[in-house]
Amino acid sequence: MVPASLTRGGDAPPDEEPRMSGVYKKIEIVGTSPTGFDEATRAAIEEASKSIRHMAWFEVAEQRGAIKGGKITEFQVTLRVGFKLE
Repeated sequence: MVPASLTRGGDAPPDEEPRMSGVYKKIEIVGTSPTGFDEATRAAIEEASKSIRHMAWFEVAEQRGAIKGGKITEFQVTLRVGFKLE
């Protein structure tokens, strides 16, 4: 059932979060870091924000890493990023 506030074009009730309106595109990006998944995520978002406007959310799709000589040398994270189309 669709809430009346959405079918009548009215405002959402005060106890509900406003819904995102518009059209969004979702892309995948991969961040890397020698120190951890958190840093790889932050680096990927920071770099993507230099060329992608209106980023609104991300989700972690995959985490993996590289091993050399029995030691972790790189953390890799694949992110799905949503941004609003202009």
